[in-house]
Amino acid sequence: MTKFYPLLLISLMCSSLSCETIAEPFKTAWGSSTRALEEARIDALNKTYECEFDDCFNAVLSLERSKEVTHKAVDQKPPDEQTPASILSEKPAPPAGDTTGFQVFIKDRIKAVIVVMGIYGNIDTTEVGIFFSRYTRNSFKVEISSLSDSAKRKVAAMVFEKLDKQFQEVK
Repeated sequence: MTKFYPLLLISLMCSSLSCETIAEPFKTAWGSSTRALEEARIDALNKTYECEFDDCFNAVLSLERSKEVTHKAVDQKPPDEQTPASILSEKPAPPAGDTTGFQVFIKDRIKAVIVVMGIYGNIDTTEVGIFFSRYTRNSFKVEISSLSDSAKRKVAAMVFEKLDKQFQEVK
């Protein structure tokens, strides 16, 4: 009977606190927590557009910096000892004069959030959250939040420019 107590304790904690609360420390350690970005929504830059959710979401995803196969510097091993994996790697294309785009870190259609990183001119790990919330039946509010004001403004400029071209803004 005593070996069931830990299981009972865990199930009581899950039911009373919700598993989301218990999972948050693990998400934070893993790097997939959006809590800080959600809290920063107070200072978010936002616009509202007449669009369907999938159309707005996909338009933002289309801003992701394209990936290309690049060659690494070949080490001093003879060619027969080099594996294709050690020569080629997939990584984001360098800006090469183009300072637009970002890397998508998290895309969650259920929670209506995209988290991006790799914003040119900012530290590569700076996270920016793009949140979608229904405004009316046919419109969505798009909020850009980050702990970095610079990264937030850069991503907002890219996202809002793209959405302004495709959808009517609700004022």
